[in-house]
Amino acid sequence: MKECIHHKFILDGEIVDCNHFDPEMIDTGISIYEVVRVIKGKILFMMDHLDRLSESARLAGLVIWHTLDSLHMMVSQLPALNGVQEGNIKIVFNYHPENQNMFLAYFVSHNYPSPSQYEEGVPLHTYRFTRSDPHTKIWRPKHRMAVKEYIKKKKLYEVLLVDDHDRVTEASKANVFFISGNKIITPPLDLILPGITRKYILQICIDRNIDVDEKIVFLNQINHFDGIFITGTSPGVLPVSCVDESYFNVDHPLLRILMQEFDLLVEKALKSV
Repeated sequence: MKECIHHKFILDGEIVDCNHFDPEMIDTGISIYEVVRVIKGKILFMMDHLDRLSESARLAGLVIWHTLDSLHMMVSQLPALNGVQEGNIKIVFNYHPENQNMFLAYFVSHNYPSPSQYEEGVPLHTYRFTRSDPHTKIWRPKHRMAVKEYIKKKKLYEVLLVDDHDRVTEASKANVFFISGNKIITPPLDLILPGITRKYILQICIDRNIDVDEKIVFLNQINHFDGIFITGTSPGVLPVSCVDESYFNVDHPLLRILMQEFDLLVEKALKSV
């Protein structure tokens, strides 16, 4: 599968044909990245993602050579340049050990849940992986390919990561929330990449007086929960029907409220773009 799709991408401010994209530009060296979603030709939560990109670079001891305003301007060109109304854009700062560092922004393939998956939920399997630097979003092509092949083989939407201490941390490209009665539980920030969608779900919980507990969840505790859902750029808020052999209520009232509230928030955010 091609890494850069559609027609044009941005390379340090220049508009370049996708035929000239080389995967080695992100696979070699260190690549700090973000993925943003385009809906109706507009980029959702752009500044949240750029702020996190900047923080990833800071934590990795790296320097971003474009301002956030100039990044916003460059990336915002891509939907119109490619004639795309719906899709995902990857934003990358690549730090090459020998050659010139590069900034790239381009459309990537996406996998959005179907309407039936939002209704019926998706199955997940647990997958052993420990992220050494969870707050830094670094491109790891070998890990990404291994997870992708496992998901394809098992016909899953996602996997749920479990670390060396049997702690459930997050999905491979999403955060995870558990429901117990009228309470939401989610792994603490020090174990995970702090997702943009996760942030807004927590804000919705505050606004609606929904009790939230950020605490460690161990693998052997999963089957005690009433419901599970994942959140991320592509899935939004997505119910989980089962994890391995444990099944959950995809119609839990709290879950459905959060799904509705997030959809309303997205609509409002897009109107302000």
